[in-house]
Amino acid sequence: MRKSNRFNHLLRPMLTLIFMSLLFGCANFTKNIKSKFNIKGDVYSQSTDIPENSDITLSITNLDITHSIKNSFDFHFKTTETNRTVSFSINLPDELVNSPHQLGASVRIEKEGELIMMSNKIIEIPMNHSEKLSLPIIPIQ
Repeated sequence: MRKSNRFNHLLRPMLTLIFMSLLFGCANFTKNIKSKFNIKGDVYSQSTDIPENSDITLSITNLDITHSIKNSFDFHFKTTETNRTVSFSINLPDELVNSPHQLGASVRIEKEGELIMMSNKIIEIPMNHSEKLSLPIIPIQ
């Protein structure tokens, strides 16, 4: 009987520790998934190739009702080859995902520090964020 009491005395804290670890792990896992919301799309030019090694700045902005910009988050990447279309995939920060305002996207393309192409308007991002974005750009004259 004495051995059984000692076993029960050790078993309860061990089971409690295992149970708490599982709960903490599940809560942490869910939090990490929420913060990794992804948007995919293409930047494309109908008339001019986007040069190799160009710097692309994709700006995601909060828009208010009048479509004035509240704040902006810039995502930077480089082209690896000359092409008319460049695909992208970005993870949005929580403050953009949880924003009550409409989100918009615009693009700037620079080559060796010089602006060579850009969006001519801000494209609204669908509220469900699930559609693939198509962001047209035009060359700077």
